[in-house]
Amino acid sequence: MGDDARWTREFSTASNFTDDLAALGAWVGPRTGSAKRTKEQKEDYVLRRVLVALRRQGELTFPFTVRASKQAREFPDYVFMDASGCWGLEVTEAGSEDHQKTMTKLETNSRKAGAEAKPVLMAPLDDENGIEEIRYAIKCKTEKLARGWYGSVPTCDLAVYDNINWFPTSDSSVPDLSDASLKGRFRRVFFVRDRQVYTDVLCNLGKRPQFVDLSRDYNIDFSEWVRDQVNLLHSGEMSRLDIEELIEELSDLANRHRRKLRSHLQNLLVHLLKWRFQPDRRTRSWQISINNARDEIHDLLMESPSLREEFDDMERTYQRARKKAALEIEIPVDDLPEACPFALETEALLEDWLPSSKARSDDIPA
Repeated sequence: MGDDARWTREFSTASNFTDDLAALGAWVGPRTGSAKRTKEQKEDYVLRRVLVALRRQGELTFPFTVRASKQAREFPDYVFMDASGCWGLEVTEAGSEDHQKTMTKLETNSRKAGAEAKPVLMAPLDDENGIEEIRYAIKCKTEKLARGWYGSVPTCDLAVYDNINWFPTSDSSVPDLSDASLKGRFRRVFFVRDRQVYTDVLCNLGKRPQFVDLSRDYNIDFSEWVRDQVNLLHSGEMSRLDIEELIEELSDLANRHRRKLRSHLQNLLVHLLKWRFQPDRRTRSWQISINNARDEIHDLLMESPSLREEFDDMERTYQRARKKAALEIEIPVDDLPEACPFALETEALLEDWLPSSKARSDDIPA
């Protein structure tokens, strides 16, 4: 298989899925403007939702690799590789060219009307026209498949993105897309909306199509996921909690507090070093920065006293502060003490304490 790829990503284990997924496909730009969405953005956006839906259904085999292809004919948009072999995923969107132009025009007019203007939305298509739009998108890709496209993989899936504002967001019914002329070409066909995925909508695998609601999934809408977990805890529905992600998030929360503490300590030490070794350039802003860093550190310690354990391993934090202070003072780093010259608890964190020098407080310029 060639190595001409936009990107390649490894997914190691189910427990590391969120870390491996990271920000892939988390955002897609608007239809117009300087940040206009790209084809690649839309494809990654759809891929993220398909991956999350497949994981929710237990249909991913770890470890696996995903390769985003550049070659439009030989390879589908994505190639999956795991212990059983490889398969492809092609991505397309429903909606005729005229429909897309109309939606783009509406969004452009809305943007020109100003940020406070109410967005103008295109009315959803009725069932018959909506289904025909989706069928047409599948048909176009099916015809390419019949002409030998995507031939570098033994089997290929298709994901159709709802770009036609077809039916209400809350609708969980699976669209009836049955069509004998389309059935059996792609291994399975996904219909993907913003936060919903409908799997195998042509029943190519002999199963009934499934609706996967991603609106409260950790990897799709974090805020809604948090709200859902809180509600489950309040109601005592422990069996429905997302235990793996809760553990991950709580662990990360503790680490975030440690990172914040180290960051504020580093900032404090930088300014204390500058105060001591650059007395002729002292300003009130330095003193304010010192006081602010102390306040932040004290607040963190009040909330989490166990963070004081971080004080036992200050060497790395001080060395980083030393390098940064040397750059700002514009002196060689070796001119600053190799070991921290300030006692943390009795000097550096003490309110109003400043390193001694010839300069007096009333000599400090504003």
